[in-house]
Amino acid sequence: MKWGARQIDALNILMMLIALVLAISLPFKLFLFSYAVLGPLHYLTEIGWLHKKNYFSSSKHWLSIALLCTFLICLGPLLHYMLTEWSFFEKINTSNLPFKPLYNLSISLLFLAFFLALLYGSSLNKSLKIALGILIGISSFYIQHIPLGILLFGVFLPTLIHVYVFTAIFILYGSLKNKSTLGLISSLILLIIGVGIFFLPIQSSQYLIESKTQSNFMASSFQNVHYGIRQLMSYLIDTPFEKAPPFFTALGIKIQIFIAFAYTYHYLNWFSKTSIIGWHKLKKSNLIILLLIWGASVLLYAINYKLGFMCLLFLSFLHVLLEFPLNILSIKTIYTLLKKTEP
Repeated sequence: MKWGARQIDALNILMMLIALVLAISLPFKLFLFSYAVLGPLHYLTEIGWLHKKNYFSSSKHWLSIALLCTFLICLGPLLHYMLTEWSFFEKINTSNLPFKPLYNLSISLLFLAFFLALLYGSSLNKSLKIALGILIGISSFYIQHIPLGILLFGVFLPTLIHVYVFTAIFILYGSLKNKSTLGLISSLILLIIGVGIFFLPIQSSQYLIESKTQSNFMASSFQNVHYGIRQLMSYLIDTPFEKAPPFFTALGIKIQIFIAFAYTYHYLNWFSKTSIIGWHKLKKSNLIILLLIWGASVLLYAINYKLGFMCLLFLSFLHVLLEFPLNILSIKTIYTLLKKTEP
């Protein structure tokens, strides 16, 4: 049976509610499961789909740009992991190695890639695009010295902006395109859930986070997203910033519920788009290769969560960067559709 837009919108609302209930019940375990099991399959299928669509970019070089930026973004974390975790390098003194500049470079590259996607998606003439491209390149080196810029591009863009904000934009785009009232309602529900999580009457004593879960979560490096949200809240509502572990405070639990909900629903929303993924259209050999890679990825996470995270880091960032042109196109299309509805 072929589902229509209304049935898919209803399914998405149901998936939001399921993801919310699970996130409230198991905020850390749900995130770790979704990231390790659903995440790799999402990267593989979305990259394949984007490739078929030429990455929605007017530039034939977008894949090369994304690959280079992703390699440089992942270089610092991968080197740090190898030099500190592998016994082969245990005699090397890592205290003087330039990990901080490499991290700063990743912020600049994320900024650069996003605004290059915006530039390529514009209708400006070639000369103006070149001039603005140079300006974007220069600006990318300054963004790493601006605290809010570090938060937006270094912390939130490849994580919560990608899985929550851009997902909301895709839902709104589809709703406007299909003139679906239920789709618009689902967009509103997604926003209400995201905000409402922080008003839940939650106490940290309700949650007992096992040591294994804690260590796996720290291995995912998502404590940085926690700290980023707290830092942003300190900017917005002028509250003191406390860099406390996320496992023992009510705010830490609420933040994790939001992260678990955002990531789980992001993946479920993607897998509901069966007509886009086209499982039935995949060649048997391609499907077998995809499933083997996915199975190996999940196995790596099961053996050692940090190992799985680092091995999948490149694919994780690559699918984020490859999606930038589509993100820009969706925002532009929403603006155009809203203009058409004006009296």
